[in-house]
Amino acid sequence: MISITVAQEILAPANKIAEVLLNHAQLGRFFNAKISLVKSENQGELKGGKGAIRRIRTGKIIFKEQIISASYHHICYQIIGNKPVANHQGDIYLTTSSDTNNSPKTSVNNNYKLNQKKSEQNTRLEHSKVNAGLINIEETNKEGTNPSFTHINYIITFNGLVWLPDFLLKFLVKRDINLAMQRLAKYFRKQKRLSNSSEELYL
Repeated sequence: MISITVAQEILAPANKIAEVLLNHAQLGRFFNAKISLVKSENQGELKGGKGAIRRIRTGKIIFKEQIISASYHHICYQIIGNKPVANHQGDIYLTTSSDTNNSPKTSVNNNYKLNQKKSEQNTRLEHSKVNAGLINIEETNKEGTNPSFTHINYIITFNGLVWLPDFLLKFLVKRDINLAMQRLAKYFRKQKRLSNSSEELYL
């Protein structure tokens, strides 16, 4: 079993990052692949969330991934079937600056899973209120401590391949994920600069 962990700090709130990561048709701007949405999320779930299926094409390799669960703090997905790799699972944990003490750095422990479950329950409640028009998600980000700085912990596990050494497969996958997270961080830095420039025009 191969396990890969990539960490990235991004200057944006967790909910904004999650929304971008669940916009499957636009993920090709970050990952070295052509990605399209073939099935929408289940009813009542976040847009692009649980139940959504996306088609991945990288070179001559084509496969599908399904979103197993999704919230503003955790996205879990799996490859459908056993190709190109078997027993695959990807977990993306998003922890705001106010929750960094609970963020797993290299592994996911039981205490974090309990905290993550509570966070996901709160996210589902918040999401239902947003849909009902009871709260504004932008306003929730302004409450309490500044949550605009998010730590991403991206963990992928899967079985190796018979014809390719594990160390080489791990290197290739980790390199691509690292590059994607760097592009994601650059995207939000650009969005922040554009936002600041717009604000200056009105000063």
